Amino acid sequence: MIAVWSFGLVVRAGHALPQRPEPTTGTDDQTRGPDPIFHALIQNSDYLSPVKGFIKLLIGFVIGAAIGWALGYLRFPSVEQNDPFWLGFAACLALIAFVVALLLVTNRQQTLRRLIGLQPTAQPKRSRVLASVWLVVSLSVMLTGAFAVGLVYQQGQWAKADAAAKDLQMRQQAEWTEAMQQTQQGYLMADVLRNVDTKLAQNPSGALSASLIARVAALNHGLKPYRSIVDHRLSDRKRSPERGQLLLALCNRPLDSAAWQQIKRDAPFWGADLRGADLHGANLSGADLSGADLRGADLRGANLAGANLSWADLWGTQLDSADLHGAILRRTNLCWAEVNASNLKGANLNGADLRNAKFRKADLHYALLQFARVEGAMFIGAKLVRVDLVGSHLQRVNFTDA
Repeated sequence: MIAVWSFGLVVRAGHALPQRPEPTTGTDDQTRGPDPIFHALIQNSDYLSPVKGFIKLLIGFVIGAAIGWALGYLRFPSVEQNDPFWLGFAACLALIAFVVALLLVTNRQQTLRRLIGLQPTAQPKRSRVLASVWLVVSLSVMLTGAFAVGLVYQQGQWAKADAAAKDLQMRQQAEWTEAMQQTQQGYLMADVLRNVDTKLAQNPSGALSASLIARVAALNHGLKPYRSIVDHRLSDRKRSPERGQLLLALCNRPLDSAAWQQIKRDAPFWGADLRGADLHGANLSGADLSGADLRGADLRGANLAGANLSWADLWGTQLDSADLHGAILRRTNLCWAEVNASNLKGANLNGADLRNAKFRKADLHYALLQFARVEGAMFIGAKLVRVDLVGSHLQRVNFTDA
């Protein structure tokens, strides 16, 4: 477009230049004189105006392209994600188009002449009246169109907000229904525990029948984690308080090792809510406690060998002298946990969060700590033979005598 315009300006300038007059008869002194073309260029600078206007236009295009490139390179968040920005941008373009159209309608010839660098001429009064009429009509059409576009856009936003509100309401109703169902499961748990107590009273050795173990496992499967109701609102994390209560109840009963191992194998306790629970010295070896909430729990001296604690939350948990050899603690939160003198041989702690945890005199032979967060942790006197710490954050870690 610029090339075509420049070509037109050059042609227009060429036609505007005065033609060299034909030589006439007479003496040399009469025919000779200053060059008329040179004289016209010097006396009348209007002939150079088209070139100057073209140069200014070219500079404007270059500056506009540079600003556009800068905006695209910076990738402002308001440009990428904010719909009102694009609405305002479209309105700005419409306003510029309207102003240009207004100039062309009200003073078309004068505007075109100014654009190509020529002097404007007088305009008849009648054309000014027609231009005013066109101005009113154009303004009315533009305002009507802008109002229609804004109304359609706002209706679309209202529809989206209404759909999102309905979806949220449906999900909350589903969560409330599930919470009520889980509450009813508490009555079934009480019945199963009564049967267990009856069986233990009849059999002091602690053995349970296979049918009763199957009932315990079936009950545990029904106690799935859910978003509980806290202060008339649904919690952010899914937990199963009923599973936590069932696990605590079974740990406090004198079951023999065979029956307890069978229950732990058939009844996974993932997602159990065990916040602040007293599991001191409990036998949880091989148990599935993935995703369980054990914040502030007492697990001192507990047997967690081979247990699955992936994605569990053990923030501030007491694990002193616990047996965790071969345990799976991937992505586990152990911030501020007390794991002193614990057995962590061969434990998998990849991606775990161990910030400010204490592992004094802990045994971590062959433990995996890849890409773990260990900032501020304490390993004073710990055994770290062949520990894999690839990709772990070790800022401010205390390895004294380790």
